[in-house]
Amino acid sequence: MGAQRLLGVVLVLSVAARIAVALYLGDTEKAPPLLMDQLSYHALGQRIVEGKGYSFAQGWYPFTMPDTPTAHWSFAYPLFVAALYSLFGVHPLAVRLVQSILGGLLLPWLVYRLARRAVPERPRIALIAAGVAAVYGYFVLYAAALMTETFFIALLLWAMEASLRVEAALRERRVPPVVPVLEIGLSLGLATLMRLGARAVPLVALARPSSRSAARRRVSFRVGRRHHLCAHRPVDLSQLPGLWRIPVAQFQHGVCHVLGAAPDARDEL
Repeated sequence: MGAQRLLGVVLVLSVAARIAVALYLGDTEKAPPLLMDQLSYHALGQRIVEGKGYSFAQGWYPFTMPDTPTAHWSFAYPLFVAALYSLFGVHPLAVRLVQSILGGLLLPWLVYRLARRAVPERPRIALIAAGVAAVYGYFVLYAAALMTETFFIALLLWAMEASLRVEAALRERRVPPVVPVLEIGLSLGLATLMRLGARAVPLVALARPSSRSAARRRVSFRVGRRHHLCAHRPVDLSQLPGLWRIPVAQFQHGVCHVLGAAPDARDEL
């Protein structure tokens, strides 16, 4: 059996495993009980569909007041949930099933592409890596849950694979192609909209030395960084008029700042 056919079998098994878990968890946002972030994304999706924006109807973790704008949670993922709720009604199972299909296809395929790019002389390694991604328990569970991890990991894999294409050009002392540079910026921009922690990734991924040509490295870093920031420009500009009304504790980094402060300084913060 050829490599492409084997990859197809892996993708089918990957999707089937995730759909089975999604059906087992059912049409509720409370299963499994330990994944508490599902409650937040379910509530945010409902509120967006109702036209209430990024807010909660009651007091919410960590310090969110009722009907108060919050920037603590992922920006992009509630939009995904809201889009499916608007199409199929408020049914968490719809989100689970669609995400299971997308995650079951994307993660093994992107792992395969990354492994093929990293070790092109050993194609069997890529198939094994894709198979592991297809059946790894946490990947299967989180693809069937109302959580950001599946899309976030897929976007990081995309960025890593595109980075290897840029690195290959730099090693050959060529100007990096425009397409993979734009892919790096787009994937990392979307990853940051999915999970704020991705903001630090460009500094590591794009500034990594890979060629003696420092000028070419700077070109790659600047272009990638520029498009990474452009992904956030519409969001930032649209929120500027009301941004002053959102307390610092409503941002993820603000929460870390407050919780990490000395006890006698938290009230002031």
